[in-house]
Amino acid sequence: PDAPAWRQASPASHLNAGDAPILFLHSRNDATVPWLQSQLCHHQMQQLKLTSELIVYEDGGHGVAPANSKPREEMLMFLRKHLQASLH
Repeated sequence: PDAPAWRQASPASHLNAGDAPILFLHSRNDATVPWLQSQLCHHQMQQLKLTSELIVYEDGGHGVAPANSKPREEMLMFLRKHLQASLH
């Protein structure tokens, strides 16, 4: 696809004020989606003053969680933090 099609497909192109918090978990050795895509989206969210966290692992490939329980724990902490905040 051409550059405009890539931009249209990027989640970073669809961020808006009021979007829900996002947790990015990415491996540097992901051969399917470069980890820099998560970094770009995280940076865009910061620019828009949206809540975002980025955690980058050295290995794990495209399926971070199956090889390591740490991503699962971090997801649960993120959900507890942001779901509890939305209930109050």
